[in-house]
Amino acid sequence: MTTAHQHEATLEDALDFINTLHIEEDAPDHLAELGAGTEWLAQRGLLHERRDGRLPGVDDEGTNTRIRGCRDAMRALFDATVEGHRVSRDVLDELNRVLQHRELIELVPSRAGARLDHRHVGDPVDDALARLAEVLAREVGTDDTSRLRICANGTCRWAFRDSSMTASSITFAGRAPLSSQKVVK
Repeated sequence: MTTAHQHEATLEDALDFINTLHIEEDAPDHLAELGAGTEWLAQRGLLHERRDGRLPGVDDEGTNTRIRGCRDAMRALFDATVEGHRVSRDVLDELNRVLQHRELIELVPSRAGARLDHRHVGDPVDDALARLAEVLAREVGTDDTSRLRICANGTCRWAFRDSSMTASSITFAGRAPLSSQKVVK
């Protein structure tokens, strides 16, 4: 099936996805509940409803496990990059498995001759996860990852990209900051 719609992931999406798991004691895993992961992906425009109006995989425990496994592997990749240590082979294997499900880009006929479009390959949830993993992989694969940060508060560990002028150590005001919240030094 080929359709003309746009749903690319941003680095902010990837970091928000990583941050659905709070490290703090007694903090909730926002994706633990069945269907929460697919709803999270849909709210960000990364996954759309099927023709019957339901989200794909919304009531499937296997889908929920794949979503959380991808999130955990992305978190491990981010942490390893920021903290300067090697990424485990298991994490790389999981993210490479996820990345294999990226949509295909292709030319399709149009009034002007042809236009660029995409075609989903396999499961739409896996495609959405691949888009999140790809944007993070591209960011950590750059020559300069010095602005990637983890909150300096050891019980917070919020993942973010520092866009401040000084790019210094940052902690968040409040228990559960959103990507749009201001940071304080």
